[in-house]
Amino acid sequence: APAGALRAILRHFFPRPKREETIMLKSEKVLGGYTIVERHIQDYFFEHLDEYLPNAKRVIRDDIARDDRRGIPDGWVMLRGCLCPVEVKQRTFGSWAMSQLDSYLTNYHCQHGIAVAEKFAYTVPRTSRVTRILIPVDRTAEARS
Repeated sequence: APAGALRAILRHFFPRPKREETIMLKSEKVLGGYTIVERHIQDYFFEHLDEYLPNAKRVIRDDIARDDRRGIPDGWVMLRGCLCPVEVKQRTFGSWAMSQLDSYLTNYHCQHGIAVAEKFAYTVPRTSRVTRILIPVDRTAEARS
């Protein structure tokens, strides 16, 4: 199939997320650092999953051992009948994170993956099997310290 047809198919089955409002996570100073860490971004994404990816469902996989040689994604989402690994980064999703997500796609034989971060330093090709989710974080408290 020509590249244009493939892009149209990918856009149909994996549309870009649409948000009517921007809600930011707010970082605040606490003893020993700041409050926003990768786990908070993961929790925020899964709590607001339907806003980012309408009709997607979180999947909890208890069939993967902690020491699984294939690696363990930060989560799983069922999106339009496809099981998708989710990789979350605290700040920047770069080329190393992309190679990590690519390995999950290969190792678990998945057709699509979800990349979640505050910003992206890696440009995902238009025909990629990855949906990027941007989670804005208000870090003004960090800038003042």
